[in-house]
Amino acid sequence: SENIKFDEKLAQSDSEKKLYLIHQSLSSKLSEKLRIKDFDSIFKLLLEYSQPLSSFFQDNLVNTDDEKISLNRKSLLLAISQEFEQIIDFEKL
Repeated sequence: SENIKFDEKLAQSDSEKKLYLIHQSLSSKLSEKLRIKDFDSIFKLLLEYSQPLSSFFQDNLVNTDDEKISLNRKSLLLAISQEFEQIIDFEKL
């Protein structure tokens, strides 16, 4: 599922669409802040994921019976996870 890109047309809930839009908005900002090592700004940007992620998990079942929907949601979460892993090595925590 790592090669699958999120398809906005398959998004079924407002929280799913919002999480995708937040990710689109923050991704380039995070890359730029990481490039210049502006960690204060990076952590503030990462905090912007908090409410949209919470809403996403409240409103959506990731492992649904519909494989297309399930893979689509996993691809979005993987993309967000990869953003975090550029900054935080969770295995060292």
